[in-house]
Amino acid sequence: MVIEIPSENVTKGDILVIEAGDIVPADASVIEANQLEVDESALTGESIGVTKDTQLSLQEATLADQRNRLFKGTAVNNGNGKAIVTDIGNSTEVGKISVMVRNAERSATPLEAKLEGLGQVLIWVTAGLATLYLIVGVIRGEELKQLLETAVALSIAAIPEGMTVVATIAVANGVLRLAKQKVIVKRLSAVETLGNTNTIFTDKTGTLTQNK
Repeated sequence: MVIEIPSENVTKGDILVIEAGDIVPADASVIEANQLEVDESALTGESIGVTKDTQLSLQEATLADQRNRLFKGTAVNNGNGKAIVTDIGNSTEVGKISVMVRNAERSATPLEAKLEGLGQVLIWVTAGLATLYLIVGVIRGEELKQLLETAVALSIAAIPEGMTVVATIAVANGVLRLAKQKVIVKRLSAVETLGNTNTIFTDKTGTLTQNK
């Protein structure tokens, strides 16, 4: 007896009955296959459908070579079969990728690194000039309170608080220029990173293109 349930209710141990046109709701092991072919381009980037069977794959086999496995989010192109669910949620291959992306640490862009380095240099230069001003003032016998107030004022005035604003405006202008070319930018930092990119290598036929 076959029962249709929402994909979010699928759990380990369930038997999936799949056929052409279905989207696999979880990672599973094939236990029956009749000319079963699956499109795994969303996961592996391979645009050619993968034929599935019940023969066990080698333990060290890559995802594309695991012919007895079905993966969440892939589409059945042809045939039909049955599979037993082995992983759900974040335990699936797609789930693991989502966790990696979510936990990835954001690294500073080249521009941010340069601005931070420039800021550090300016801080040390300002501190040195303020200290030199105090020393010279004390040697000349000027009032210490006046010297301290002037040194603090000079230090505050020398802090480049507008540098971040100027950089943001410049990058935002780049976003607007890209928008006119029908390019959608989700993060401002991506514009600056793209501007420093010379060559892009990609092998994602099924995700960046339309399998053509």
